Amino acid sequence: ILAWPHCYDATSLRLLTIIYGSCTTVSFNLGLVILTNAFGSASPTTILHLSGLMNVIATPGYLLGPSIVGYLYDLNGNYISGSLFAGAVIFLSFVSVCFVPHPDVQKKRLGIE
Repeated sequence: ILAWPHCYDATSLRLLTIIYGSCTTVSFNLGLVILTNAFGSASPTTILHLSGLMNVIATPGYLLGPSIVGYLYDLNGNYISGSLFAGAVIFLSFVSVCFVPHPDVQKKRLGIE
């Protein structure tokens, strides 16, 4: 996103689109891959249940994020505050992931093993 203002022709914009799209696709699907790796010994139903819980947790962000950034754009006339908001939310999500217990502890809590 930081490179977008520096795309002055169609070729650079296409290249940015390919790179950004690849990164977005990987990050979107990475959660299910990590979940399957951590809980691979569980039944497929359990893995799909946990995947559904991940999506339920992410949905409010998908719904509210663009609205909040749009409001900040209307308020300030630029995307700087929206970018700062998005960066702060990503940092808070990183901090929250630091407190997630190890998969073995989670398996014991869920009664999987």
